[in-house]
Amino acid sequence: MNAVPAERSGGAAALQETAYELGNVLGIAVIVSITSFIYSNNLVIPHGVSVSMAEIVHDSIGEGIIIAQQLPPSCAHELIKEVNITFINAFNIVGIILGIIMLILAGVIMYVLPPFKASTSLH
Repeated sequence: MNAVPAERSGGAAALQETAYELGNVLGIAVIVSITSFIYSNNLVIPHGVSVSMAEIVHDSIGEGIIIAQQLPPSCAHELIKEVNITFINAFNIVGIILGIIMLILAGVIMYVLPPFKASTSLH
């Protein structure tokens, strides 16, 4: 923002805010997509759930809860338990992956950026 002339600061601020929001949206979309992929590939469907219902349950945790409401209580309880555990595990895996990426990026930034030198001159 300091490099932009005062008469163009409004446009620069709008561009900066748009880039920030776009980064947030894309980041959330990637995180949710990875979590959904891990959830779908690791979900174990309990016995008593039909193949057509199992396909729906693999879509999301919400679909799993909705399908569970249509099942007998013992099967519903088991399905809800599996759906919850699988979702939490997927979320934890993504959190660990993102934490590792952040640590790697912090190390790269510390290596790439020049050291900060404090100014000793007094005004």
